[in-house]
Amino acid sequence: MDESTYISVKGSNERYDDFVRFMDATTQELKDSAVKGIVDYSNHQGEKLEWVVLDYMKSLASQFDFKPEAIIHTEKQHFPDIISENYFGVEVKATKEKTWVSTGSSITESLRDNCVKKVFLLFGRLSVPDVDFRCKPYEDCMYDISVTHNPRYLINMDLSIKDQTIFEKLGLEYDDFRIDSNRIDIIKNYYREKYRNNDKEMPWWIGEEPDNGKIHNEGSIRLYSTLSKAEKDYLTLCGFILFPEVLNSQYGKMALWLCSRHSVVNPNIRDMYSAGGQMDIYIDGESLVRKAPKSFCNFLTFIDLIRGIFQEKSGVYHEISYYADYFSNVIAPYDTWKNNVVQYLPKSFGIGINEIMGLTFEGIIDNRVLLKRLSI
Repeated sequence: MDESTYISVKGSNERYDDFVRFMDATTQELKDSAVKGIVDYSNHQGEKLEWVVLDYMKSLASQFDFKPEAIIHTEKQHFPDIISENYFGVEVKATKEKTWVSTGSSITESLRDNCVKKVFLLFGRLSVPDVDFRCKPYEDCMYDISVTHNPRYLINMDLSIKDQTIFEKLGLEYDDFRIDSNRIDIIKNYYREKYRNNDKEMPWWIGEEPDNGKIHNEGSIRLYSTLSKAEKDYLTLCGFILFPEVLNSQYGKMALWLCSRHSVVNPNIRDMYSAGGQMDIYIDGESLVRKAPKSFCNFLTFIDLIRGIFQEKSGVYHEISYYADYFSNVIAPYDTWKNNVVQYLPKSFGIGINEIMGLTFEGIIDNRVLLKRLSI
């Protein structure tokens, strides 16, 4: 058996080894049919290739003590494409590129036939004239998951080391993962960790968490300018909590989060935080800082809401562990947030972060931000 064509793993069914030989023979027949010109694979992607595979499987079945009549093509969109003996399944994929890499099926397998216990992937590389085929256990060739609206496996038929598969990366067996009712959350957590410190990419489907009624999205992408004032204020508040670097005019992760989490695009994201020049800051009627950066003044207008989020552990607080760079499993989010914010405070501001968090916002009058110390 050619190891590049098929990598065998131990199965629980007593006919497993027979099916391995059966699929190896089917794969070889497909290769021979291409070499000899029996089948023109130039237009055989999709369902058309599935029927070719089915025909070869039926023609070879009896040689391996399988019943041709027990090998059937499933309904369209069902998983896998072919079922044999109500136990084995064959999913057929192909590409016209000169590669063994492609996008596979949905990780949810929502239309999987329950009778199927062991699935094989038969992959056709239909790049004429170099047509070739390989077959492997399904779980041995899934190296990652595509970050699209519907998470799908990514196929690499060249994988030869088990720890290259997505299941090894997740620390789970395929058969345990596929029946786990929380598998979408498992993948979300995997990608949250993977992208946590990435300010250039963020898969948008990882952000599908409850919005507590703050942002209403019907599935379309919207411009920030079309949002209500309440929605804009809420998103600005979230930015201060999740991405305190906005105080230092760093908006990359905030922009990605807006799009991935809320399907909102803001071409002028700077205006959310620092537009409008400088302002003076007064505490208890006393002038503290003159011409303070607008981003910091804006921050102070949200001080009560920020404090409330951390005190009540509500709303966007639950997203800190998913998106915030400063998150730690051993230190309280409020403490790590404060430690992170300190580096962005204006040097001219004469009080520390703990004192700042002890202020309450009174209003803005004549370009002055008015604050008061909370009574103890």
